[in-house]
Amino acid sequence: MWSRLKGRPFIWLPIAFLVKDLAAWQYVFSYEPGITEKAVRIHHFLLIPGVFYAVGWSTPTNVAFGAALGLALRRAAKQHFPLAFTLIVLTWDFLVTGIVDFAAGNNEAAHRFYQLGMMPGRFVSHILAAHKVFSNGHVLYTVTLLCNVAAALLITIAYCRLRRKTATSPLG
Repeated sequence: MWSRLKGRPFIWLPIAFLVKDLAAWQYVFSYEPGITEKAVRIHHFLLIPGVFYAVGWSTPTNVAFGAALGLALRRAAKQHFPLAFTLIVLTWDFLVTGIVDFAAGNNEAAHRFYQLGMMPGRFVSHILAAHKVFSNGHVLYTVTLLCNVAAALLITIAYCRLRRKTATSPLG
């Protein structure tokens, strides 16, 4: 049973995101009729990453994100390509964003932590915003995430090639 699920991340990741989102919605509705601001903030934190685009569309966005992530994992597994570092970077980005959004508010130190924690993608989105290529915050956030994931993928590819090259060299 487990071996079948292990080979099909395309199926179980969207389901996991859906279950997580349903639990988040159940959590916030359990506070009816007097929903507190704290309950709403926790609810938004639980709906990461989809909540960054729209609360109403967060569940379909998260399911689509889970499907895309599942396809990437499936492809990487077929080519024996490790995606652990990329997933750690993506998880770090979501956690940094969620923690800063959830706990910080307008705190300047938290804003600097966010900028540092989201490097190098934050630098790229800052350049795009400064040159007025994009001004929408959601687009800039997506560019930040894509740059960080792309950097993690490139580092992993370089590491795999270097490891393969040293493993086959007569000196290694």
